[in-house]
Amino acid sequence: MNQYKERAAAFSIVVFVLVEFLFLSHGSSANIKTLISDQTALYWMLLELLQATVWGASAVLLVTGVIELWQKFALKPTISTVSRALLIPLMLLFVSHKRQWDLGPYSFLTIRTASIMGYIVAFAAVGGILMAEMALAARSIDVNGPGKPDVDAYFRLRAYTQRFLLIAVVTLVAGTLVSLQTSSFLLAASKENIEAHSLAKVFGTIASIALAFFYAPTHAAFYSFGAAARNALIGESAPAEVGPLLEWSEQRSKLESVLQLQITTWDTFGPGISVLAPVLTGLLLGK
Repeated sequence: MNQYKERAAAFSIVVFVLVEFLFLSHGSSANIKTLISDQTALYWMLLELLQATVWGASAVLLVTGVIELWQKFALKPTISTVSRALLIPLMLLFVSHKRQWDLGPYSFLTIRTASIMGYIVAFAAVGGILMAEMALAARSIDVNGPGKPDVDAYFRLRAYTQRFLLIAVVTLVAGTLVSLQTSSFLLAASKENIEAHSLAKVFGTIASIALAFFYAPTHAAFYSFGAAARNALIGESAPAEVGPLLEWSEQRSKLESVLQLQITTWDTFGPGISVLAPVLTGLLLGK
């Protein structure tokens, strides 16, 4: 199985790099010569191809995770997940809209098209997050019910969610970093591209806002499920006597740590704060 995954990853990376190369050159040797004739354009092309390796590796991790999730869990669509899922195609249309940059000798390029595969991987990862939230919704908890909460499913779905979030974050942070060189490339192509100075900041800000919009409800859903599981396992009401109260408080604190409910710990706080990675990258490194 591991050999199969390694071969699939290698194949995916090669495919993504080749397709990206075709997007950049349109299969024309003249276009390739134009790109490699200038150092700034050459660096930009190499970074785009390097970014394609990230997309290829991420795509394999994403597809295998989604298949496992689909096979192991039933999904329960909710108004929140369905409405956000319907917005994904609209977001793809928005980011793929052609911007009228003055590309001078590089007029054969479409800057947005060069990154379209990265957008697809990132938003597919967001779709995976929504699938995990749907699977969690299929496992409602009755605190006063006779059965115990399915904590194992909670942990596994949380792991899937964090994997998909990491893929989206890495893909968009890589895009933010490449946008720094894209800015230099656009300014080298034409001094009329004044707005290119803020490209990294704009890209990072929009990426973080989009991630926060899609992920925040999922984060809240997992927190609510974990809190309900805690109350079902240990009880919501505190004992009135000192001894039992201290024991209950200690057990409750340990259980919250295991269920990743303590907001001050990285296991709980980290995944949520990671959505800020693209905007922080753009603000810290952007000109």
